[in-house]
Amino acid sequence: MSCNANVMQHAPGRHLQAHAECSRVLVHDMDRSTHIRSVLEGNSHLKTRLPLVVALLVASLACTAVASPSSVSVHGVTLTRENVRAHWSFHFTYPVATITGALMGGQGVIGDFNRHERQEAENSLHSFTKTVENWSEGTSHLPDSAVSSRTVTFAVAAKSSSIISLRFDETQYLRGQAHPVSRVFTRNFLNGRFIALENIFKRGQPWLDTISRQVIDAVRAQALRRHFNIVNPQGYGPKARNFEAFTVTRFGLVIYLQQYQVAPSYIGTMTAILPWKQLDPMLNEEFQQALDTLSQPTAVHPT
Repeated sequence: MSCNANVMQHAPGRHLQAHAECSRVLVHDMDRSTHIRSVLEGNSHLKTRLPLVVALLVASLACTAVASPSSVSVHGVTLTRENVRAHWSFHFTYPVATITGALMGGQGVIGDFNRHERQEAENSLHSFTKTVENWSEGTSHLPDSAVSSRTVTFAVAAKSSSIISLRFDETQYLRGQAHPVSRVFTRNFLNGRFIALENIFKRGQPWLDTISRQVIDAVRAQALRRHFNIVNPQGYGPKARNFEAFTVTRFGLVIYLQQYQVAPSYIGTMTAILPWKQLDPMLNEEFQQALDTLSQPTAVHPT
């Protein structure tokens, strides 16, 4: 796959059959089905027919969820702080999600997500101020125009009733440094919980080796095209910490390699795109079902 072009591929074989497969998305709407069951069980004349009635109603709700994959929306809120006397500024844009058509359980999950993201912005502010405080010694000779800063923005890689996948870009500059330092970090939210890369694969599968091989091929191809040398081959070896930054998209798994991780610093962050067809046999059932709920793929611009 060329890494020069925008990638807009659909994962093969994942076209939803809305009526035949509606029951497969039951796990994504458990708050609704639980509510239905509690109501029906309170009516004695329905108890003998409860399994059939619940099955029919859940199937109907599941079909509604499939037909409305964009019921989750995400917008940004910016936490901004500045200290003129201490010569620093901080801007962190974090995601706030909303969901329409969900009962209290779904709203509660989204509320937890939003509180977590706000707390992460606060944590970043705290760590930045500590960094500036420790760095400030020996910078008194610098002009007032030299300001330390940290700026964080985010982009939505994918979203649905089951998955929210986010990429964050952080740029930090400390007074007196030759140049700013950038990094990418990601957060992936699956069925109400944050996940690591290992959580999308079946147990016992050699997913680390597979991902490492594919990332190595992608990076080497970019090195040939852009005429740079690999300076740290350990940075793409089969270790989980090398692939902590990833996003989920409709067309494939996107791995982010940090500045300095494998290439010279001037190369910056690198991206490797792994099509789902190369990983599909190792994906667990929960994640495969969640992929089917994704909306149209987001364009990715590989570096």
